[in-house]
This record gives sequence, C-alpha cells and structure tokens, in this order.
Amino acid sequence: RKTLERAIAVLAKVQPEPRVETGIALGNLGAVLLQQNDPAAARVHLERAIPILERGTNVDHPVIAGARYNLGVSLAMTNDRAAAEVQFTKALDAYERTLPPGHPQRATAATSLARLLRQMNRPEDAAKAEARGGKAK
Repeated sequence: RKTLERAIAVLAKVQPEPRVETGIALGNLGAVLLQQNDPAAARVHLERAIPILERGTNVDHPVIAGARYNLGVSLAMTNDRAAAEVQFTKALDAYERTLPPGHPQRATAATSLARLLRQMNRPEDAAKAEARGGKAK
C-alpha cells in the first residue's frame, strides 16, 4: 500500500495531467485496499482511476473492466447495490467484448453480478447474468 501511495505521489509530480500509469497505480491501490477490507478507501481510488484509464486506453480494455469490477466489489461491500450493479454490468459488458466465454475474469464478473442480483431479489436477472460468464471452449 505504501509503495503504491509513493508511486502515485511521484507520478503526480512528473505528470501534471494524469496518464495511464497513474490510472493503473490508482486501480492497483484500490485492489490492495479491497484486500485489506477497506472498501470506502478503495472506492475513492478506483473512482479516480477509471476516467484516467478511459482517456488513455480503449474503453473495453481489460484493465478498465478490472477497475470497474473492483469498484463494483467496493460498492457491494458498502451496500450500494444499485451502483454496484452498474459497475459489474459495465465490467461484464467489456469482458464479453474482449475475452472468450469461460475466461476466469469474465466468469467471475458474471458470478458476482448474479450474486448481487439474487441479493436484490431478482433471480431471473441473476440467472441471465450467470449465463453470460459462458463455458470454456
């Protein structure tokens, strides 16, 4: 965590306008904070990372999808289910366009969205989401 925070501080000094490297570092810090069970702090960094990454890469890039997925996790952990659904859906949409059926990241995003939808008492939508993960070929 400290190393990523230092890297972000250094990047801020050398890049007046944040670039992809900063977005990646912010996304990685968000992932670390999720692992440390700090979803509120993770959310702050992930919400900063996504627009930076979108400016510097293809919107369907798996790095952006991963940041959106992690943001969805942080939102779900803080019971902001509607916002979590939006992020999980955007991540899964991007994974569907860039990864084959059954790919672990695609399957994980589909499973997480389905679990969230079941918590929201939407079993039919959950079944559809789960099917979007696909079977490995």
